[in-house]
Amino acid sequence: MSFVEGDLHSNRGGFSDIRVNNLPVNGKTRPYTLSLSSLSFPSSLSFPNSLSSLSSPTPFANLKDIGILVCIIFVTSVMSAQSFNQPIPQISVEELAQRISQSPEGLQLIDVREPQEVAIAHIQGFDVLPLSEFAQWSDQIHSRFEADAETLVMCHHGIRSAQMCQWLADQGFTNVKNVVGGIDAYSATVDPTIPRY
Repeated sequence: MSFVEGDLHSNRGGFSDIRVNNLPVNGKTRPYTLSLSSLSFPSSLSFPNSLSSLSSPTPFANLKDIGILVCIIFVTSVMSAQSFNQPIPQISVEELAQRISQSPEGLQLIDVREPQEVAIAHIQGFDVLPLSEFAQWSDQIHSRFEADAETLVMCHHGIRSAQMCQWLADQGFTNVKNVVGGIDAYSATVDPTIPRY
């Protein structure tokens, strides 16, 4: 079994790119660099300096490693050729809570976290579409969701969900919003009974 190895490189303004040392492509591995200059990361988010732990015999040291790996795989394998120049509309966790409590009808709620993460913390009403299972659900996206309905996408901190929002927009979804700060911000700000991890 092989594992993706790589590093997050940063500058004073935040992460500048993800460099993957052995991205599998057509049966071979090659280095790959994904520029993050046009993506925004919450200031509260912290990553390890290296993803080398992902090459150890234990594939995932913790849930944060899963999130990082899924983000790398999703972005590099599905979206690497697409432009991220369009700003992604956002919704705060306070606005999300208000929308869910006052007018949930017509909302499409998508959680792109992994099942292990959802088992720890979740918000009722979200359809779970783990990014690691992209191949299983991507071709059903138009049969499961309305392209013109308001679609709110959430993950742990808002990074994976931002990528999903961009992908949905590229698929013709016209009213997609990223939940800023993800479920972590929701727990910290709106509902402290939701566990943080």
